[in-house]
Amino acid sequence: MKYDARVTLTRVEYRGDNLGSNIRIRITVSGRFSSLRFRIRPGESRALKQVVYDERTDESEVSLSSSGSATEADPVLDDTGSASAMLRFDASGTQAAVLEVPIQGDRKGDKSKRAILILTFSGVFRETGERFVSLVQREERYWAVTDPRNPIPSGIHDLELPYELHRYGAGYRQQAAFARTWFRVGHSGRDA
Repeated sequence: MKYDARVTLTRVEYRGDNLGSNIRIRITVSGRFSSLRFRIRPGESRALKQVVYDERTDESEVSLSSSGSATEADPVLDDTGSASAMLRFDASGTQAAVLEVPIQGDRKGDKSKRAILILTFSGVFRETGERFVSLVQREERYWAVTDPRNPIPSGIHDLELPYELHRYGAGYRQQAAFARTWFRVGHSGRDA
């Protein structure tokens, strides 16, 4: 059986000493790089929706090597830290995994200060029989509902622009708000 596995960075929590609020995070999950920049203060947490892994697999579970670095950017010296861990997810439902990134103060007055950024990831497996497919355009990934009688093979596909609203999509409105907007996948097939 094949699964679409998606891992999303869903939350960042800032604990410990105040090293500043201008945070940059760099994450690598199974060779895929993501970078985020935002403001957050000690004691706060922030909800995010950053997809960091999105692949099709034959396995019902994955162990993903991950590493994260965090920087509190300052005009003179940045405060930095890094950590790595294995993130494990399986097909039993939505699951969470955590990576804790310690940050050590680097400036003259901050050398004794320490903070921790707690990165929470959510992993979701979907059987490909649920009619979900991952489409890629310009390095961005999209989820799409497809017709089970006309499956899309694994791989990278071109998307054509929609040219009209399709009346046949009305039956899918509970699954997708824009069900009447259809994109042709590839450059051949019906109505080509």
